[in-house]
Amino acid sequence: MNNSVIMGWICPRCDRVLHPKHEICPFCAPQVPIKIEGNNLAAIEKQVICRVLEEVGDHRETAARLLGIGERTLYRKLLEYKKQGMANGR
Repeated sequence: MNNSVIMGWICPRCDRVLHPKHEICPFCAPQVPIKIEGNNLAAIEKQVICRVLEEVGDHRETAARLLGIGERTLYRKLLEYKKQGMANGR
């Protein structure tokens, strides 16, 4: 039998059948309003990444998926933010 579902879960919001690797439904992920402050793209990007991480309990894999970037990219950005924080005395 081809194309059969062996395991999965059903999203309670949109009733889609999802692969078990998905911890949250990518189709109806939480829509969280973010108050954006700053006048450059890097500052805005940092705010969005930090807010998404907060919403998913610091789970980098889930945050990367929601942001549409790779886990390694997210990891590098977090390292960059940490270095910047140390340079700024935070």
